[in-house]
Amino acid sequence: MLGQRHQHLPDGHSESLELVLDEVAAIFQEYVASREVPEDACLQYAIYPWPPAGKQIYDIGGHEGLYVATDIKGSGLRVTAPTIGDLILAIEETAGATVDDAMLRCERPVPLPE
Repeated sequence: MLGQRHQHLPDGHSESLELVLDEVAAIFQEYVASREVPEDACLQYAIYPWPPAGKQIYDIGGHEGLYVATDIKGSGLRVTAPTIGDLILAIEETAGATVDDAMLRCERPVPLPE
């Protein structure tokens, strides 16, 4: 943690969640450019496509073309899709998912300046 929680990012729209994550990573790289950051630093995203909650937390893994979301709170639910947006739709269609009480999270390593 860099000591800056809940950074407010500029408002705007993007064509996909993947592009939003790329834009946030670029802003983060700019932010850390003049700071000392541990080599193993990563950027953790919390995505709330439904009202903020946490009964189910889906960890996102994979890459563009094959993303996997796995509930880490014990339900055992797991879905795959080619985009993060499609993951959200797949979770909504999955029996047992409580989308009114769920969130997504993913971590991405961010190349740091040398």
